[in-house]
Amino acid sequence: MNFVKGNGMKSWMIAVLMSMACLQANAAAVIAAGEVTEVRVDASGNGFVVFSKDLNTPTACGTKQNALSFNVDSVGGRAVYAMVMQAKATGARIWATGTGDCLHYGNTIEAWKYGAIS
Repeated sequence: MNFVKGNGMKSWMIAVLMSMACLQANAAAVIAAGEVTEVRVDASGNGFVVFSKDLNTPTACGTKQNALSFNVDSVGGRAVYAMVMQAKATGARIWATGTGDCLHYGNTIEAWKYGAIS
C-alpha cells in the first residue's frame, strides 16, 4: 500500500486518533441519576460520595464501584461537597463523571471530575 500519496495515511491516522480518544473517554467512571446515600470527609480533607447504584462505566479504581472522591481543601472539592450535601438533604439525583485517576484514596475510589444535580 502506498501511504505517501492520496488520503490513505490521513485516514489511517484519523482512525488511530479516534480509537485513542474513545479509549480515553471510556476510562472514566460515569453515574447517571444516582441518589446520594453517604458522604464522608476525613481529617485529611479527602472525602467521597456513595451513590445508590453502581457507576454506569466501571471505575478505573479498585473496590468502590458506586463512589467518587474529592478533596475539600480545593475550591472544586468544596463545590462538590456542597452539591452532594444538597442532593443528600433534598433527595435529588446526581450525574457525575470521574477523572479516571485514583487521586485521594489510593486504588479504591476514582476522583470526581464534574457533575450536576438533576
